[in-house]
Amino acid sequence: MEIIDEKEGVVASYPYKFILKKDNDTLIGEVYAYLYENLKVDDEKKVDDELRMLDAQDNSFFYLDGGKICYYTKGIVDENNIVDSEVDIRRHFIEDFLEAEGDLANISKQYNGKTLKTEFLSGL
Repeated sequence: MEIIDEKEGVVASYPYKFILKKDNDTLIGEVYAYLYENLKVDDEKKVDDELRMLDAQDNSFFYLDGGKICYYTKGIVDENNIVDSEVDIRRHFIEDFLEAEGDLANISKQYNGKTLKTEFLSGL
């Protein structure tokens, strides 16, 4: 698979990366969202398995990567409307995160993790 484009941004107040790939004649968009960091984990496989058991859409899952709780999803991209396709793929994260938010926070808290959620300051 050839990487066509790669960009970073914020989705639902969390940092993410969007990677656009070409597989033969098909464009595929992948979203990696980063939710919590600095988890103090002794058994990474156990925590990763627990995260992967959380409900998520097809081709989507939560996972542990080096002390970080992350999310992955992918989808087909319409070459005539790449921006809307990316938004649709990011929507998978938003929907899955809303369903699993409490479980994710509990797992992070259990291992002393720190949220990567962007905080906006008001009144400046």
